[in-house]
Amino acid sequence: MVTNADNGKTLCVHQGTNVLVMLTTDSGGIRASGPLTQEPALVPSLVPGVEGAAYVASEPGIATIMSVLSPCGSGPGLHCMLLELYHVTIDIVP
Repeated sequence: MVTNADNGKTLCVHQGTNVLVMLTTDSGGIRASGPLTQEPALVPSLVPGVEGAAYVASEPGIATIMSVLSPCGSGPGLHCMLLELYHVTIDIVP
């Protein structure tokens, strides 16, 4: 399980491991990149104030899990900027 306390860390897991992310809701939307396969069915019922996501470490490599806010305005010439609030690196080994 990955939580707010893991912010900025690099964690190591074996290929095939379930990675459950549980963050406070003020941490923004959860995103992942790299060799992680999303598994929504693994997310348990969440209590108010907690946001969750679940992944399987599908193959060896480096993955990133982050939480971002996207404070977008509206109107011509306005662009969205992502504000990264949380970041953890997952080193997936065979």
